[in-house]
Amino acid sequence: MSCLGRMLPQTIRMDGSRPPIRKKLVTNNYNPTFCRNRLYRLWIKLFYGPSTQVYRNSKRINVHQKYKKENNAQIIMEQQPQLNDHNKQEYPPMHTAEHLLNATMVKTFGCPRSRNAHIEKKKSKCDYELPTCPTEEQIHAIEEKVNEAIDRHLPVTCEFMTHEEAKSIVDLSKLPENASEILRIVRIGDYDACACIGQHVENTSEIGLFKIISYDYADGKLRLRFKLIK
Repeated sequence: MSCLGRMLPQTIRMDGSRPPIRKKLVTNNYNPTFCRNRLYRLWIKLFYGPSTQVYRNSKRINVHQKYKKENNAQIIMEQQPQLNDHNKQEYPPMHTAEHLLNATMVKTFGCPRSRNAHIEKKKSKCDYELPTCPTEEQIHAIEEKVNEAIDRHLPVTCEFMTHEEAKSIVDLSKLPENASEILRIVRIGDYDACACIGQHVENTSEIGLFKIISYDYADGKLRLRFKLIK
């Protein structure tokens, strides 16, 4: 024969069914390595889509897709979620205290979480949008509520989910445009849930005493300055 024909290996679809083989792969100079790699990969990409990754394993060619659809929901296939880079070295107790302060402000005044914060080990500050300046008693009450949450020894846990899953749990309006598809949701007991890639303590008992050292109000923004006392 001047040419050899070889049927494409039968492939199992994601739903378990086997697609019918419609064509033969014909070449004048048959090269098994060439057919099994280059042309087979091209066929797989055309059949499953350009995002399909094909790799060789123990003399067999396997198909790996990052996502598959079941019941119109996108299920993550990779065990290690890809998150945005985070190069800031944070002090976990202070950063966790920021979460508690944000949750307390939202519960007390119904305002958004802080969109402008400077978190450091010795002292930190957060800005909040409020129509009027809180009274001295209200500022003291915020401090007490944060410390009450700390004294409850709440566990700090993380879980991963898609934007679609997270939107009913946390406010996603603060996320940057280049946020990763998979979000890490940080929960502090039943007190707070927030999308965050920062560093946190494992339990609120590690935070210490929360203390508001000063505050000021101007142009509809309240700035709170606080520190932690061990």
